[in-house]
This record gives sequence, structure tokens and C-alpha cells, in this order.
Amino acid sequence: MELLARVSANEELDKAVAGILVNMTMHPLCCEELMCLGGVESIFSIIKKSQRDGTKQILLKVARNLGRWIEMSPV
Repeated sequence: MELLARVSANEELDKAVAGILVNMTMHPLCCEELMCLGGVESIFSIIKKSQRDGTKQILLKVARNLGRWIEMSPV
């Protein structure tokens, strides 16, 4: 989360951080922890502010991966 907070401050996404985020979101326990720590809000904040298409694409993949672990309840 500290790395993610730094990314949002300067709108740069290091390739290593991007790889870690994508890999973390492949595991449900890591996703749960990321969601509990407010990672989803940080990710969408960076997507909204970023002018770099590569950054947006990577973070949208992270968001997609997070969405795989959310159980949808019928309305």
C-alpha cells in the first residue's frame, strides 16, 4: 500500500510495482487485504489522474482481477 500511495503522488507506475500488483490480484487473500487497506480507491484515483495509457491499462487489469474475487449477490 505504501508503494501504491507513492504512485498516486507522482502518477508514475514502476514496472516492478505493476508486476507485483497484477500478481497479487491473482490470489484471493492478497485481494482481500488490498481491498481492506483501501487499494481499490487508490487504483481508481491513479487511473483517473494518469495521462499514461500504459499505467491505465495495467491498473485496469488489476481492477479486473480484483473483481474476480468479489461475490455478486442477487438484488
